[in-house]
Amino acid sequence: MDPSKFPFDFSKLPFDPTKLDWSQFNPQTFGLDQLSALTGINVKPVIAGFVAVMLWELIWKGVAMWRSARNGQPIWFVCLFLINTLGLLPILYLVFCKKNKNKNG
Repeated sequence: MDPSKFPFDFSKLPFDPTKLDWSQFNPQTFGLDQLSALTGINVKPVIAGFVAVMLWELIWKGVAMWRSARNGQPIWFVCLFLINTLGLLPILYLVFCKKNKNKNG
């Protein structure tokens, strides 16, 4: 197969896909170990870091969205829902938009 026919530039990859041992590839048992063996990159720490960042964002976003809903700020609620900033926007919201003191309860 001629690599020049592909729309993707394989020279930018950290490994050479033309020299991979595809005889070990079994789509029914393909997992993280096989992906690591094929690419030469240990993917488990990458996935663990991705999950940690997702949890960090989820916690901060949940608290900030809850507070914006309790304070009756629908614009902030929608912005916090749509914009992903690794927790920075929710933290800034929680710091600078204090609890509404005029509400009862």
